[in-house]
Amino acid sequence: MLEQIVNLIIPSAYADTTAAASQVGPQSGGFSFMLIVFIMLAFFYFTFWRLQNKRAKEQQTLLNSLAKGDEVVTIGGVLGRIE
Repeated sequence: MLEQIVNLIIPSAYADTTAAASQVGPQSGGFSFMLIVFIMLAFFYFTFWRLQNKRAKEQQTLLNSLAKGDEVVTIGGVLGRIE
């Protein structure tokens, strides 16, 4: 009785070995795989490396523009004046 209920909810699956054996041949999809890899690399370049370099350049520009008398706030929240 319990086995019939289980088979009703979860039917048994059987492997079709005849269809798999008859379709032996060269695999395709090499170009699509390379295209996906290229798209992923481009995504990582634009989201991580390029943005990080842009932020580093902005920070360096800010540090180079500081002069005597400028007020700054440190990461810890301390207010100071450059002398």
